[in-house]
Amino acid sequence: MIKLFQFLPLFLLASAAIAETRQPLNFNRDIRPILSNKCFACHGPDSQNRDAGYRLDTSEGAFADLGGYAGIVPGDPDASELVLRITNDDVDMRMPPQEHKNPLTDEEIDLLTRWIEDGAEFTGHWAFEPIQRPEPPATMTTTGVIDRFIAAQLEQSDLGFSPEASPETLVRRLYLDLTGLPPTLAQVDAFLKNPELEYETTIDHLMDSPQFAERMAMEWLDVARFADTNGYSIDDHRDMWAWRDWVIQAFQNNLPYDEFIRQQLAGDLMDNPTEQQKIATGFLRNSMNTHEGGTIAEEYRVATIIDKVDTVATAFMGLTMRCAQCHDHKYDPISQRDYYRFFAFFNTSTEPGKGGVNGNTKPMISVDPILPDDAAFRASLESRIASLQHAKANPENLLGDARQVWERETLAKADASLVTQAVTTFVSRALPMPFFAASEFPPQLDLVAALRKPDQERSLEDQNLVAAEFGKANTDMGKLVASIDGEIDLLRKSLASGKTSVMVMNEDAADRLTPILMRGQYDQHGEIVDPGIPEILGSLPPSTRADRLALADWLIDPDHPLTARVAVNRYWQMLFGTGIVKTSEDFGSQGEWPSHPELLDWLAAEFLESDWNVRDLLKRMLMSRTYRQSSNVDEELLEVDPYNRLYARAPRFRLSAEAVRDSELAIAGLLNTAVGGPSVYPPQPLGLWKEVSHFGYGGFFSAQHYFADRDEEVYRRSLYMFWKRTSPPPVMTTFDAPSRETCTVRRSLTNTPLQALVLMNAPQFVEASRGLAMRMLNAGESVVAQIGHGFRLATARNPSPDELEILSAAYERQLAYFTASPDRAASYLGRQDSRTMNAVDSAAVQRTDRTGHINYGAISDYPQIAAMSSVASLILNLDETITRE
Repeated sequence: MIKLFQFLPLFLLASAAIAETRQPLNFNRDIRPILSNKCFACHGPDSQNRDAGYRLDTSEGAFADLGGYAGIVPGDPDASELVLRITNDDVDMRMPPQEHKNPLTDEEIDLLTRWIEDGAEFTGHWAFEPIQRPEPPATMTTTGVIDRFIAAQLEQSDLGFSPEASPETLVRRLYLDLTGLPPTLAQVDAFLKNPELEYETTIDHLMDSPQFAERMAMEWLDVARFADTNGYSIDDHRDMWAWRDWVIQAFQNNLPYDEFIRQQLAGDLMDNPTEQQKIATGFLRNSMNTHEGGTIAEEYRVATIIDKVDTVATAFMGLTMRCAQCHDHKYDPISQRDYYRFFAFFNTSTEPGKGGVNGNTKPMISVDPILPDDAAFRASLESRIASLQHAKANPENLLGDARQVWERETLAKADASLVTQAVTTFVSRALPMPFFAASEFPPQLDLVAALRKPDQERSLEDQNLVAAEFGKANTDMGKLVASIDGEIDLLRKSLASGKTSVMVMNEDAADRLTPILMRGQYDQHGEIVDPGIPEILGSLPPSTRADRLALADWLIDPDHPLTARVAVNRYWQMLFGTGIVKTSEDFGSQGEWPSHPELLDWLAAEFLESDWNVRDLLKRMLMSRTYRQSSNVDEELLEVDPYNRLYARAPRFRLSAEAVRDSELAIAGLLNTAVGGPSVYPPQPLGLWKEVSHFGYGGFFSAQHYFADRDEEVYRRSLYMFWKRTSPPPVMTTFDAPSRETCTVRRSLTNTPLQALVLMNAPQFVEASRGLAMRMLNAGESVVAQIGHGFRLATARNPSPDELEILSAAYERQLAYFTASPDRAASYLGRQDSRTMNAVDSAAVQRTDRTGHINYGAISDYPQIAAMSSVASLILNLDETITRE
């Protein structure tokens, strides 16, 4: 016993040391997530489904007298029913119930017990608290304000910043982050002359470029669920590209973010609204709609408003308000009544539940194009009409050799009819018309004349006649002709007017009442409510008319706790791959605790003080030491911070779907940098739309067949690709782009074998490898110089000796392989666009016919071109090429 007491002071001393080093509990960081994940479903804000009436989402509910005992007794875990229930060995008594299959871990039980022991302090949810500018931490390791917040947490984990990335990495990082495109070698070389001086200059230059505006617009199209079709089963086309151009122009002009919100939510309600302010409200009209027979118009009208509520709440407040559509929110203090008061802001438009056919749905306006001038707009329409006409005249890609077989049979029938006419001349004179059975009636003379001409010599009238007659004989061709003629008619209407249309908002149904919809059902009406904001976030000024303009003004009020935080977080996500709040779509109780909450608030306060200047915000991030770090990571750092939430290194992540495609076309010298205008149709797998298209109707529905463009349009940036909701561009979805049926503020990031197959085999990536090969072959006399040039085009750096050796060996192997069989080389080169081959300084390379086949000149040149194309494909498939380092 004496020995035991001798050790007791040491034990108490050790316990005190542990208590001193143990991190103090933070309710929002440590406790609220446990309660939200494990308890709120039954004991949270949802009054309609709360078990036993006991609440754990408020201090009043948690500390309430339950009849001689309390769920939580601050400072006394032993007297707290909650501790008794979460530690009980009896499965019938233990909480959460076993059938919920969501048990507390030992660590969570310990945290809850410690919290109660420490006094069970409740605080409001951090995201609903006013934005306060925190004082940057004092640190000896760095001076930048952003870096001081980062350094403070790094020091707590005995970590420091990584060294600055190499100049080659930094310039490439800046270009990819700000434009979605890699730098040219001239731009790299200009930066390398004086990286310190050029760094800030490069940022300013890029932010002034149209490519920056396009890059920023790409982010917003996901949020706004922009698409070129209406969605649902028929999914025919709509014209909303003028709104997309408005977004690009807004970023070009550095429109303040508060005005960006205001115009998109209520541009039509502003004083003397301009055409462009009305166009901006297309943001709210990007909802899906349908005109399918048998649908109930009111049901789908309500669905479009539900989509608007979800989009506005997610995009600007980071709230999952949709969870309160059918009942009170189970995790956040948003009641069903709050939901329908918010719903009422958007329930005043005359937008119907039944969508328009083959185009936009009222209310809509006819507008002049915003970005392309009249000549460019008309040229784009003419180009599209020419592509459709070519598809009609040459349906081989879709129908195989069916047309050629039909043409031969038709001509044979015509030739046979001539013989018959000669034999029956006498009979023919005696009768009113040639004596033929109906099935043997000879083809009309103008058709026969057209068929006797080679394809390339047929006039437009000849092509239309042949296609129409073939369509009568072939059902599939008949569908193609109907689709193409319908598409051309729509384009010609725009061509004639010089305008396009865009769906917009109005307030012409302002007297419509808004009921709470019981269980979210469109026809189950409950209490009538007025427009309003969630009670937890306050109320509109009493004298304010509660309309969309009032909603917009409330969202951009500097006292709003969410709007600036949510925006800042998403722009941080754009540059760093992950937001300070990882769950950028959910700032509520189920969202993740911010990795650096003080930094988030400081950035939000700065954003407000700068008058919502997006470029200023981004530049602050870009100038930080945190951003300029190397992304290299060692095993120790990877073990301590595997997901880089402390930012001891720069993030390294795969490029977005759009940036992957655009970068490879740019590296190949193929990218068409025209800005704005209608959507375009690059190649995609044949018949991809067929399974989701609607051909049961006797008339015409647009956007049921996919007809690729043929000219420069196919090389436009991915921002402009035609987006069909039920079948988005396959390259985009393979690299994790969403369908845009609903609002998306955070894409998933996957790494799959299918992505590698796309990079190696998709037509435009194969073409990019050939384009890059052409640039390499022109770069120097030696193979080493050519390969080094191609590698630098893709990565902005010179290859190492080992990398150069591997690539050179690959070239020699491929050269031997193709030299052994020039026919094999010709087959590998396949079809090609003339512009790619014109990159080679050789008169022998030229287009030989209108189907795109290329004459490479002497067959002896084929192996060299094919071998270099193989190496180019290898370079374009490098992880480094498709990764933001």
